[in-house]
Amino acid sequence: MFVEYKWVKIPARPKTLVNFNLSKLQLNWLNLFHMYGQSVIVAVGNDCGVLILSKGQWNKSFTAEEVERESKPKKDFINGLIGLTQDGIGYGNGGWGDAPRR
Repeated sequence: MFVEYKWVKIPARPKTLVNFNLSKLQLNWLNLFHMYGQSVIVAVGNDCGVLILSKGQWNKSFTAEEVERESKPKKDFINGLIGLTQDGIGYGNGGWGDAPRR
């Protein structure tokens, strides 16, 4: 499991797109490892919690409103990591795939 952590300040306007500050090199690396079947996520920390991006969701755009709505409490994110490393199941019953779908 590889986790790319990012911290963002959520814009005040709900429809403003949030920049996760992933470089082209980071995006390429994440996409390649995902393509080869490696377990990778991007965890976007913010004042509302943590937005968990899996299965290529880091290539999508998210508004401030979506980031706020889809972020999980930090405690849930930490428990998901613990569950993944100890039990093989991350966030939710179905693993990290329970992150917001696009």
